[in-house]
Amino acid sequence: MIRGSLTTKPLFSIKEEEVISIDATLNCIIRRLSYIESQATVESLPLRWRTADFDKNIHGWDVAKKFAENFPNDGKGIMFLGGVGRGKTHLAGAIARYVIENHHVPVMFRSYATLLDDIRRNLDDDKKEIQRICDTPLLVIDDLGQEKQTEWKEETTFKIINSRYETLSPVVITSNCTVMELRDNVGEAVFSRLYEMCDRVKMSGNDYRMEVK
Repeated sequence: MIRGSLTTKPLFSIKEEEVISIDATLNCIIRRLSYIESQATVESLPLRWRTADFDKNIHGWDVAKKFAENFPNDGKGIMFLGGVGRGKTHLAGAIARYVIENHHVPVMFRSYATLLDDIRRNLDDDKKEIQRICDTPLLVIDDLGQEKQTEWKEETTFKIINSRYETLSPVVITSNCTVMELRDNVGEAVFSRLYEMCDRVKMSGNDYRMEVK
């Protein structure tokens, strides 16, 4: 009788670099879940917009509501353009509130000036702060184009918008600028991406803040 040694081959083998990659992915997921758990509340929004609704007296309310209901819209964003007091930020707030309450994902809602200030305050770790902004499921930037641009501002804005462009991550933009003014204020590279990324809603009507109630 011939005796032979039996060897058991593994069904599959994993290389060390693959283990490292899997571990990194799991850590990323854990961090992401923690972020979602901590940020997906209306308390993360500016106080004024925590109760914002789709006011039918504001031009474009139906477009905003449809956008919120269909989030994430295959990465398509929306821009509200028009003069002061047309309800642009109100609708952006209504979208943010709806997405948090109904889709249960975090929203970052910042004015453009505040967004830049947040990054400046974290210059020692600005890459991490920019990545946090890029990673949030929905980014709302209010009053884009109001800041006088510098090389640093334009470069920083490009990093954020380009990241979201490449990852099909939607943005909501409000601006008092016309389309041409916005292009001049944020630069061709940023504007070109926003133009492709976002549907545009031109707000009309009177300044509702000035109306006598």
